[in-house]
Amino acid sequence: MKVHAVLLCSLLTFSISACGSKSSSPSAASLEKDLKKGKSLASLGPVEINEGYLEVLSRANPNVAAQLKNPAGKKRLVDNLLEQELLYRESVNRGIPNKPEVQEKAALYERVIFAQAVLDDAVDKKAKEYYDQNKDKEFARVKVAQILIKTTPPPPKPGQKPETKVDNKALEEAALKKAQEAKSKLDAGAAWDAVVTEYSEDISSKNRGGELGLLSRNDRRAERLGWNEMIEKVFTMQVGQVSDPILAKDGYHVVKILEATQIAPYEEVQNTIKFKLRSQVKNELMTKLTGGKPTEYKDESLKAASNPPAVTLPGMPPQTMPSGPGPRITPERGPVPPIPGKGPVPVQIPIKKPSN
Repeated sequence: MKVHAVLLCSLLTFSISACGSKSSSPSAASLEKDLKKGKSLASLGPVEINEGYLEVLSRANPNVAAQLKNPAGKKRLVDNLLEQELLYRESVNRGIPNKPEVQEKAALYERVIFAQAVLDDAVDKKAKEYYDQNKDKEFARVKVAQILIKTTPPPPKPGQKPETKVDNKALEEAALKKAQEAKSKLDAGAAWDAVVTEYSEDISSKNRGGELGLLSRNDRRAERLGWNEMIEKVFTMQVGQVSDPILAKDGYHVVKILEATQIAPYEEVQNTIKFKLRSQVKNELMTKLTGGKPTEYKDESLKAASNPPAVTLPGMPPQTMPSGPGPRITPERGPVPPIPGKGPVPVQIPIKKPSN
């Protein structure tokens, strides 16, 4: 079902022009030409799907590009395209696109697509501005390796009970002493990999010479593990430089810079930026279009829904139920309820039984 939804949503962005009298328009002819570009990927009866079809689909819906990287996902998509094309051709042969009810639905979806396009355009512009203003800090990243000496007690041996009293100060002092010892060996000329093997207590990175990969200031691990100080430090260091021990929540880190700081390209981070800014951009656009004026409901039932009455339950003070936004309209499914996290969350009011 998910594949069908993504496919239908994407196809609607360029299939509407093929309905009715528009089927012979220049845009439809250009589309047919683009769909046939590249080598053939699969065929079913009279229908053939070429590489061009997937390229057009990816332009219409960027989410498709990620699906194409997975062979199984790509196969499911191609299978659905073959089915879609067979049904589309049969629809044209039967004259279905000329039916008034089909043209009405296509016109409705066209409005949805165009409305979405103006928001997408605003988000695209805002995302590029945001990247240009913040790329040197927010999207800078540096490749590092580490030696980690933990400040937590070691796990108990088999058959041994865990310690109930832990001297955190003593553990931290012992970890610092061990981290300083590792740093002294490196300063004396010992090989990095050898010291990592001897001292590091981080199993996942130890077998890779302590390599942590790329660190950035918005690294998800920073807040959870208290790496903020360490991350700020690595951006002040040079390639090959080794830090003094840096304390974090998980222990002391001795960090080495493996590669110079680099800026993540816009193409790589644009989706993250757009997701982050979309709600803000939409609110700003709506404020601009409406002049900041609220919705004026003319229908009495809508007025009542926008001002819900208080609900009184036994033993509870009056509760006002949220009205929230109405159902969304999407090309793939028409009107649907709000998605959790993007619409009203049902309020559960605990019912207190009245005392006798």
